[in-house]
Amino acid sequence: MPSVRKFEHLQQRIVELEKALAAERSRSAAAMSHGEAIFQHVMDHAPAVVFMKDVQGRYLAVNHRFLELYDFDYEGVIGQTDDELFPAEIAQVLQANDTKVIEEGQSFQFEEVAFHKDGPHTYLTLKYPAYDAEERVYAVCGIATDITERKVAEEETLQSRLTLRARVAERTAELKESEESFHAIMDNLVDGVITIDERGEITSVNQAVEGIFQYAAGELIGRNVKKLMPEPYHSEHDSYVGHYLHTGEKKIIGIGREALGQRKDGEVFPIDLAVCEFAQGGERFFSGIIRDITQRKHLEEQLLQAQKMESVGRLAGGIAHDFNNQIGIILFDVDMMLNGLSEPDPLHEDLLKIRKVLLRSANLTRQLLVFSRRQPMEMQSLDLNRQVCELQRMLDRLLGVDIAIQVDLADDLATVWADGGNIDQVLINLAINARDAMPEGGVLEIKLQNVVIDAGYCKQHTQARPGPYVQMCISDTGTGMNRKVVQQIFDPFFTTKEVGKGTGLGLSVVYGIVQAHEGWVTVESRVGEGTRFEIYLPALVSAAAEEGDAAPDALEKTGRQERILFVDDEAEFRERIERLLVQQGYQVEICSTAVEARSVCEQRGTDFDLIICDVALPDGRGHELADELAENNPQMQILLITGYADHMADQSLPFLLKPFAVAELLDKVRQLLP
Repeated sequence: MPSVRKFEHLQQRIVELEKALAAERSRSAAAMSHGEAIFQHVMDHAPAVVFMKDVQGRYLAVNHRFLELYDFDYEGVIGQTDDELFPAEIAQVLQANDTKVIEEGQSFQFEEVAFHKDGPHTYLTLKYPAYDAEERVYAVCGIATDITERKVAEEETLQSRLTLRARVAERTAELKESEESFHAIMDNLVDGVITIDERGEITSVNQAVEGIFQYAAGELIGRNVKKLMPEPYHSEHDSYVGHYLHTGEKKIIGIGREALGQRKDGEVFPIDLAVCEFAQGGERFFSGIIRDITQRKHLEEQLLQAQKMESVGRLAGGIAHDFNNQIGIILFDVDMMLNGLSEPDPLHEDLLKIRKVLLRSANLTRQLLVFSRRQPMEMQSLDLNRQVCELQRMLDRLLGVDIAIQVDLADDLATVWADGGNIDQVLINLAINARDAMPEGGVLEIKLQNVVIDAGYCKQHTQARPGPYVQMCISDTGTGMNRKVVQQIFDPFFTTKEVGKGTGLGLSVVYGIVQAHEGWVTVESRVGEGTRFEIYLPALVSAAAEEGDAAPDALEKTGRQERILFVDDEAEFRERIERLLVQQGYQVEICSTAVEARSVCEQRGTDFDLIICDVALPDGRGHELADELAENNPQMQILLITGYADHMADQSLPFLLKPFAVAELLDKVRQLLP
């Protein structure tokens, strides 16, 4: 009897073990089913072509996208080779790429050309080997993404390449693969893929997610997806999900929705998010396809800022042009009054001062034109001592009473070949930066001195060249900068200021101006110890006399009744030019438009000796009018006047740049009518 009971006990134990084994098999099958469902779902929404071939090149599996593009049916592809499906030149390339993957036993990316029903398409194909249990390559797996549009966009513009993004819109057919193949495909995608359940818990991620959010997969699986969102968006996410689960309205399901993500280190960044739903075992799951668009958003912001600066530049250029016309009229009147006064007259010195201020004002408007790119640099021999002294009063007003300006000039300072307006802009930009670095006040020092650069210095500063230079040092007692910031300060659009308080262009403009003068800039700064900029400009031998210090030469009547046609739309300017030229012995006809000028020529003949014409007329271009009238009178001389030097960039005709002095106009007329 004990033996019988022992036998019955063994039978019962065997039954229990069989039940436990069956339960374990059921759980394994459910887990595998869940994995296959996730894999199948991703494949159904993947926009890429997916395939598998054996080492002989026979197709083992393809997805619906493959069949759709090549107009094949599934049974007609499986078991076939590339030689049997595609033209010989295409098949040879595909087979060569497969062979490379098999022989080297690793994954490669290839650009491959395929012919669709609508013509040739370019694909970026990732091919990788599949291994059997004995670590032998038994198949080649491939994921091919159509990059035809991207390739075309790259040849057109950079902006087009940056705005292209994958379209996740087309369903794919069934692909019978193992869970290992699913992970291989997922981990080779550029975009991140996250799967979550109804509770918002993450059930799977691919390697791209780890790279985007800087978390390891083990830190995310089982955690709520809100871990990857900034705090202010948690309640919004809960609201969307709750509304969807309660009503079934797919408010959170969509393609190409912009959102915000948060990396492990706390950085918040923009993402492009596509979300879709699938069901498994009576439970709903959601898959999100994520792309980090930080770089794209940054470039969009740069483009917007550049467009804003372009608009400001156009406005500044227009204002400067109109202001130049007014300065020209006043300068004309001052020159005429000076011509009628002798030096002992008490008004003579006052008029000279007015003339000097006018020329200085013309220089300021020229800076606006330089800023708006409507004026090239006007290089001349420049005394930086004088330039800094004249700018100091403006800097005092600009920086305010809390900042003291100390200027250290050099008695024997060499001159430089430079554009005065651009040098002013360099000083103003650096002064503004110094002011922002000293919110509680401080000291701004400007020091000028002659230096000689030797070969040893050049070895340490790659931009430097040996020879004599004028060094302009601008230093402040402000907050200073760390090394990382110093390395970026000359980059366009880089700024450490708050949004709306800096364009990021000030120091890049300084850098560009100094380089245009064949010089260079160095910067030294430490946090809490201020900043020091050193600007080096090539030295000349002697300084130039300041424009406007001397009175204009007395006017001598030189005209011999030559006929002059003067065309300009500024009435006061026309009247003064007419009076001057008539006083000088010329016969003058004045017009305000191209139509009026043609009418005068029709009524009074075209035998003018000289036409003086503004380039920008209300009804046409001045040089075109002059060329038209000169066809009937080849002996007629042409003199163009303009407020924009770039109007004359491609012209070989004589011209004067507004505002100009009386003597400049008469000298030019004498040259053309000797």
